[in-house]
Amino acid sequence: MWTFWESTYDTPKEKISKFTRSRKDVLRGLHGDDVTWKHITCVWGEIYLVVVDNRPESENYLKWDSFIISERNHLSVLVPPEFLNAHLCLSEECLFHYTQSYPNDYVD
Repeated sequence: MWTFWESTYDTPKEKISKFTRSRKDVLRGLHGDDVTWKHITCVWGEIYLVVVDNRPESENYLKWDSFIISERNHLSVLVPPEFLNAHLCLSEECLFHYTQSYPNDYVD
């Protein structure tokens, strides 16, 4: 999927940090935009993370990859702009953390 760093990309700079807490079997659906970088990790529990290439001009358009991320395996995923992500809480509870970087002011 996205395994190389394109020299045209600027180095992402953290703008905001968020936590979401979920219970087992809660699914946070596919979401993303064309400007935001997301650095995703699970600081408590275990999640199933899916990342989808949403670039229509890409040969990988709509191809996806999945990851199990937990407090035990210490993995994290960097999701670039134009990719979507979703996660499912696999443990009784999980705490999902992401930092976001984007070029403009934050609006929520």
